[in-house]
Amino acid sequence: MQTHRFPVVCSTLLIAACFSMTAHADVEWTAPEGVTAISFDQDALSQLGLQISRSNNASSATPLGRATLGFDGASPIRLYTENGSIKSFDSNRIQHASGIHIAKGDSELYVLDFQLELPSSISLNNVGRESGNEVAAFVLNPMKVGFDIERQKLLAEGMEVVISEALAKALNDASLAGQSVGTFTMEAELAWVGGDRPAPRPEVGTERGGNGGTVCGLPGTDVIVGDLIDISNYSSLNGMEAFAVGTTSCNIGSENLQWVASTNEHPVIAQNMYRLKDGRYEQIGQSWLKHGFTALTQNVCGCGCSGQGGSVLGVGCSDPYCCGLNGSQARLGPRWEVNAHTGFYPYPFTNGDQGSTGDSTYKRLQVPITDLDPAQDGGGTYFVEGQYIAADDATAGNGDNNASYRQITMSGSGTNWSADLASTTQREQPGIRAWQDNDPSVVETDVRIPNEGLVILAAKSTDLGGGMWHYEYAVQNLNSDRSIRSFSVPIDSTATVTNIGFHDVHSHSGEPFDQTDWPGSFSGASVSWSTDSYSTNTNANAIRWGTMYNFRFDANRPPQATQVSLGIFKPGTPSAVLAATTGPTGIIDCNTNGIDDNLDLANGDSQDCDANSIPDECQSFIDVPIEAIEVASGLSAPVGVTAPPGDPDRLFIVEQNSGQIKILKNGSVLGTPFLDIGALASSGGERGLLSMAFHPNYASNGFFYVDYTDNSGDTVIARYTVSGDPDIANPASALTILTIDQPFSNHNGGQLQFGPDGYLYIGTGDGGAADDPANRAQSLGSLLGKMLRLDVDAAAPYIPSGNKYGDEIWSVGYRNPWRFSFDRLTGDMYVGDVGQDAREEIDFEPFGAPSGLNYGWDCREGLIPTPTSSGGYGCVATDPDLVDPILDVRHSGDPTHPGFICSIIGGYVYRGCDIPSLHGTYFYADYCGNWIFSIKYDGTTVTEQTNRTSELGPLSSIVAFGEDGLGEMYIVA
Repeated sequence: MQTHRFPVVCSTLLIAACFSMTAHADVEWTAPEGVTAISFDQDALSQLGLQISRSNNASSATPLGRATLGFDGASPIRLYTENGSIKSFDSNRIQHASGIHIAKGDSELYVLDFQLELPSSISLNNVGRESGNEVAAFVLNPMKVGFDIERQKLLAEGMEVVISEALAKALNDASLAGQSVGTFTMEAELAWVGGDRPAPRPEVGTERGGNGGTVCGLPGTDVIVGDLIDISNYSSLNGMEAFAVGTTSCNIGSENLQWVASTNEHPVIAQNMYRLKDGRYEQIGQSWLKHGFTALTQNVCGCGCSGQGGSVLGVGCSDPYCCGLNGSQARLGPRWEVNAHTGFYPYPFTNGDQGSTGDSTYKRLQVPITDLDPAQDGGGTYFVEGQYIAADDATAGNGDNNASYRQITMSGSGTNWSADLASTTQREQPGIRAWQDNDPSVVETDVRIPNEGLVILAAKSTDLGGGMWHYEYAVQNLNSDRSIRSFSVPIDSTATVTNIGFHDVHSHSGEPFDQTDWPGSFSGASVSWSTDSYSTNTNANAIRWGTMYNFRFDANRPPQATQVSLGIFKPGTPSAVLAATTGPTGIIDCNTNGIDDNLDLANGDSQDCDANSIPDECQSFIDVPIEAIEVASGLSAPVGVTAPPGDPDRLFIVEQNSGQIKILKNGSVLGTPFLDIGALASSGGERGLLSMAFHPNYASNGFFYVDYTDNSGDTVIARYTVSGDPDIANPASALTILTIDQPFSNHNGGQLQFGPDGYLYIGTGDGGAADDPANRAQSLGSLLGKMLRLDVDAAAPYIPSGNKYGDEIWSVGYRNPWRFSFDRLTGDMYVGDVGQDAREEIDFEPFGAPSGLNYGWDCREGLIPTPTSSGGYGCVATDPDLVDPILDVRHSGDPTHPGFICSIIGGYVYRGCDIPSLHGTYFYADYCGNWIFSIKYDGTTVTEQTNRTSELGPLSSIVAFGEDGLGEMYIVA
């Protein structure tokens, strides 16, 4: 076995000022203690046939994932700084106290006295030593060296640890030379030993000149791209050229920005390329994300650097990452893991297939050569963009100014293309802004996704002559995690539309996203494009953050001010947003809400049952007699019916006492239950299997949820999954979501519904007995007498943001909400809350209402003080903050509702298409009264109160209403 002294040297080094000095004389430092760490890529080592370990005994060698080597304090390095910059190293080799063992087949060696060699001067002419000859074992390419003045540390980062020719020769395999096997970091304790003592400059907030003037010192952390500093290209592969763009970040805010390499508290850096040609502005390339390591303390943005660097980017400070660092493949992570709205990503991040780093384009800024070569489809004016994403910046609300762009020039031929910087960096301006900056006829619109990220729309209309116009749109998603899945432009339905086109930028290097182009079509009164829905394909080709897509068409309609619709990809509220821009004439607005009727229909804000592209509310439908037709019988205490979203063929029936869910299909109840949990559920009285709800994405995930009383008498909310047979659930798939203690056997509530926000709502009774003896309905320490809201797509305990009290509670003050529902068109909630001695009530909660509303029980019953009140719980019946019911029905002698009344049965707002004259009509019933009524409610006034009993009866003991997948209504009795 050979024994060598092998230093490690760097071939590309970035040296920059990391602190500022008040004196101009040399300052001398030493680094007596520190640690060098090489993280070896085991996949790369395996492919190269290399084994690296700490042991010098090959038979007992333990493979190293990370070599951590402490300094030998006997020979510390010394360095000098002048005017805040590294001037030179006096002693520039770091001696380590241990070494490593390297083996390749029968060839092996032990690297003793492992050394790290830093440059003796800025010119960088480094060599190592082996038996008197100058050699190097590994090359660090590139390397960044910096100071953390607060912690008095010297920091270094090598993006690729590359095998040198000398090491390859020693291992008898010349092909090893140049192979990347890992990444490198070094952290050393600094000690001041001579010259003037360093002192950081005081924090200064000044206004920056250039690009309109960026104001420094605004509240919070605020990272921007202060400059795009250099650009490099790499060997092309398979028709793709690869580039890397250097970026300088600036913290122009009032607080330090976290820059901790070993956690997810550091920024990530995206690089993009755009092209302007023939009136079209397109994104033609994107990169993976450079993960920050250490922050320097320059002052590029002129804000007055505080001198704090290393693990933070100090107030006013700037930090450069040259193109070599941003293009180094080893520390590039994927975009798909990053939520650009919150700045969150997992750590450690996915590093990709490091065996592919031999691919010169892998993870770098990839651009098709066809977009560069004028002989193909290239030419035009090119731009590059850098963007920083950071969690603390997002928390401060400063995430919208994190991108900057710069013009570049392109040259080359064949398969070799290079770029050069031109003009100046346009700070705080994302790439899409270059279109209007170079063409003032372009119309720009900032589109905020409510409570989320920023999307930017740009549009241009061009007169083609002969009565034809070209419409060109670009949509850049700057930082929305919810993303964009559809784009629709309203137009007169009689227009002539041609040349519908689409352009996107492709992800690469293992990003999981679909690359399918969005199909475009002219139908009804719009030109529209869309990709798959989130429920169909979570990796659909949506406009993700940091990407820009284009939409175009020609039409024989001149431009005017209009509103286009952008559909949102990930579930949430709203599902679409409107943006004012330019577009063809021809908007039709029959309901005078200022929105094109086609957009009302596309966004689900209007119905079109007769498929004539006219919202139903703009038409008159003839009132027709209604009747109830029996569709199933012979059931065991049915208490609910429902269907999966969009399923027109099946109805799922919940049986309370048997604990079974049965399917009505093709007019018959199937013999085999969909689910049977009779052994788990107690029954009798108000207990049993009480409800089920299908997940909004049931078609893709197969999840549904049940509410039942277990054998201990407690309420259980559980998730089940459908089996391979769509008509049979998997009984072994149960996952308990929530268990609620029930002190008595009655008032269990039991309704489950998914709201328009995608969350699961659960109605709970007050726990039973009479008069709510423990005042649970008003107690925030109890889940009883409440409306609960859960995010079942999150981890336990499934608490969504927006719940006022930070737990499961959405609203309070219910006695026994026996059946509630959401209007499938408006999202409004209707609740039938069963009364006690005197009143029944229907409660209403408009879509978008805040959490924490109080519906009054047990302080009052309906609109009156509770006749047998036990004293209430922190409220009185006259409290103006209590929400009044929209209907207050007397148990006897009610002027509108006949007979003896005892238990209100909440129903649904009719949104089916069989009886369009009933659209917007809410149905409800009473268990004892055996009647069915309907009303309309506009958010203020109840109208059209109608007794439907003679039309739909006679029916007795009505217990529930339900809807099928198309919105048609059912009665359970």
